[in-house]
Formats: sequence, C-alpha cells, structure tokens
Amino acid sequence: MFVQRFSDEYIAMIIYPSNPRREFWDFIVLVITVYVAIVVPVRIALNYHYSSWFYLFEIIVTFIFSVDIYLNFNTAIKKGVKYITDKKEIAKKYKAKGLAMDILSAIPLFAVSAFVFGVTAQSLQVLRLFELNRLLKLHRMNHLLDIWRKRFQINPGTLRLLNFILILALVSHWIACIWIMIGGVRTDSKEYGEIYSLAIYWTVTTIATVGYGDITPQNFTQRMFAIMVMIVGAGSYGFVVGNISSLLASVDVVKASYRKKMEEISAFLNYRSIPADMQNKVHEYYDHIWESRLGHDESTMLNEIPEPLKSDIALFMRQDLIKKVPFFVHAEEKLLKDLVMSLQPTVYLPNSYVIKKGETGSCMYIISTGTVDVVSEDETTVYATLREGSFVGEMALVLDMPRTATVKTREYCDVYILDKSDFDKILEKYPDFAKHIQKITKERMHAMAPGRQDETGKSPLNPETN
Repeated sequence: MFVQRFSDEYIAMIIYPSNPRREFWDFIVLVITVYVAIVVPVRIALNYHYSSWFYLFEIIVTFIFSVDIYLNFNTAIKKGVKYITDKKEIAKKYKAKGLAMDILSAIPLFAVSAFVFGVTAQSLQVLRLFELNRLLKLHRMNHLLDIWRKRFQINPGTLRLLNFILILALVSHWIACIWIMIGGVRTDSKEYGEIYSLAIYWTVTTIATVGYGDITPQNFTQRMFAIMVMIVGAGSYGFVVGNISSLLASVDVVKASYRKKMEEISAFLNYRSIPADMQNKVHEYYDHIWESRLGHDESTMLNEIPEPLKSDIALFMRQDLIKKVPFFVHAEEKLLKDLVMSLQPTVYLPNSYVIKKGETGSCMYIISTGTVDVVSEDETTVYATLREGSFVGEMALVLDMPRTATVKTREYCDVYILDKSDFDKILEKYPDFAKHIQKITKERMHAMAPGRQDETGKSPLNPETN
C-alpha cells in the first residue's frame, strides 16, 4: 500500500523551473551539450580512433538526454505570472516545440548505424556523421539562458553578448573542422593540436576578412567553401558591429539618459542667463542625485508598480529606517506598509535648514544619508550631530507645539518626510496603534515637564528633535 502510494505521488510529480535541483540539472545538460558540440566535430574531422571510453561516453550522454526528456514532460511551464501544471497541457506544448529534436539528439545514431550497416574502413568516415545528431540539443540553449537571466537578474545586454560570443566561437570551431575534413590543412606528420590550430587560424582570418594568404584553397571544393565562409564573415562583421553598438547603448542606457537630461538643464540655464554659481549648485545637486540614486526618483519608479508589490518593495527599502523610530518599533507589518507608502523622499542641500526653532511642526524627518546638526537658535551651540538612520521632529506628529531647536544640514542629505495628515489617517485606520501613541505621548510630556531638563536645556528624551 505504501509503495503504491509513493509510486502514484512520484508519477504525479510536477517540477517547477525555479527548483534549485532542476536549475542544476539544466546546467549539467547545457555543459554536456556544449561539450558534445565541440568534441564531436573534432572527432569527425581528425578521424579519431574509437575506444571503450567513447562508447561509455555515448551511453552517459544517451542516459542524460533521455532523463531530460522525462523531466521536461514533468516540468511546469511558466505562462505570464502563472504556471501550467496540467500534464496533458505540458505534453502538448512540449510536443509542439522541442520534443522531436530532443528525441533525435538522445538516440545514439552512430552506434545504431554501425550495428546495422557494419563498420568498415570505407564506411567509417560516413558513419561518423551520424554523431552530429547530438548537436540538435543546442536548440534549448537560448531557452535556458533566458530562464537564468530572469532567475539571477542578469543584465540582458550582458547575456546577449555572452550568447553571441558562444555562438560565434562554436560556428568558428565547426568551420575549422570542416576545413580539415575537406583537406584545407595537410595532415602529413602533423600532430592533432597543430592541425587544428592551422584550421582555426584560417577560419578566424577569413571570417575577420583579413586573409593573410599563407593558407589558401587548392581545389574546387575548398574554393567554394572559402567563398561561403567569406560571405558568412562579411555578414558576421556587420552583425558584430551592430550588436556591439546596441549592447554598449543598452548597458549604459541609464547614464545616457542622465547625460541627455543634464544637456537639457544646461541649455535651459544658459538660455535664462542664470549666474555661474547658481548653475554650479544645480549641477552639483544632479550629480548627487546620480551618485546616490542613479538619477531615479523613487516615487516615480514605485508608482509604475502594482499596489501590493509596491508596498512590499517600499517596506523592504525603508524598514530599517522606520524601525529606529520609537513610535514604530513594535508596529505590525501591515501598518508599516501603509506607513512607508506615506514617506516622501526629499534632498536637502548643504547648509540648509530642515527645522527652525519656534516654527510649528507638521512632519517628522528620517535621515537616509548625510549628516545634520541640532543647534541653538543663534547656531552657536551644537546640541547633537545626527547621521544615517536618525530621526528628527517625531513629536510634531502627535503634539501641536513649536519646534524646540534648529536642525541644519552639513552636506547633501537624503531625507524621508512623514506628514502629520498622513500619520493621522494611519491612526484612524489602526485604533490599537493610536492607543500606543497616546501612551508614548504622555510619557514624553512628563519627561519634558519643568525640572526634568539637564544643564543644556534638553530633556532626557531629546526634545530638541521635536
């Protein structure tokens, strides 16, 4: 009974493409496929003698490619954000795309043909061509590379470049092997390494349209093949130039956009005859934005993402800062998501005021990067220096009272602002949290009562941040 149930569950098993074991298996299949694509043409071109190791390797490749077919029938297919897990639907899609080539690549055609027709000295060279069926497995290479690009967040431009280099290397390798087969390189008293090096040398110089002329075609077959390689080389040259230009543009697309924006800003400032010192400040501001955020506006980027995912990303980016504020230390995750969506990122220039003593507070500030000083009204006394992760003005969210100190930046500061109106909406939505805030407020009011201050005039709970 147990064995039958286990068997049924195993047969009904569905593997997801993101499963680490499945990803490792795909990597093994790709490595073996590339290895076969390199070794088989060389073996045919150089007319290697077959040994017992060759037949063992054929058995291993046949086994791995056969198991891969079985796994493909049991692997869910991703369609949009959903997975197709119905085995009939998986089989239908697999049969329509890829099954035939996978089956052909799994069959050891050379061994079968050698068994059927027999191996003689005259037929061996022809029978070797049956080994090329293994190369059909290469059709899955693009599919696997695309899966890994999404899985490991590889830059599409980088992946395209690597894919192109791999294909170009394989094609050059195959052309060199064909050149050997048609007698383009004399094999008399030459070692295999020297023969292949001469063939790949001729291939690269021909495809690159250099053609030194030290190795030239000697008969009709070689001349026709050389013409085809020249045509391929001319096309490849244009393809290479176009792709490299495209790759360079796509890899640095963000920086190119930033440069274009800076040109527009410079043109505007010059058109309006803005003084040089002001122009320098504008350029310094945008340089800071570029260095700290790569020129991206967080709010704009997040607005383009669906609401549930937007709040998850915002919480991930800002939760470490939020949880440093005493009000929010024990807040539940749902409340924190609403809270982080209310934060507004702002940049303060060096030597600018974040808070001025005596003004009515309507928001709090959380410092993401940069340094600020909490100073007296005449700015002669520095009460405290606050850096990344610090917060100021939190009591303004719950008390209508003037600011008790001035806060001034030392350098460029990236700050998140939480407005009192947004905070009040959160209190209405979460009554238990509102009670928690009332309790903390009473404790703060008691701490700031007369007689509770130290010699600097600050309360034990840092009222200079109010």
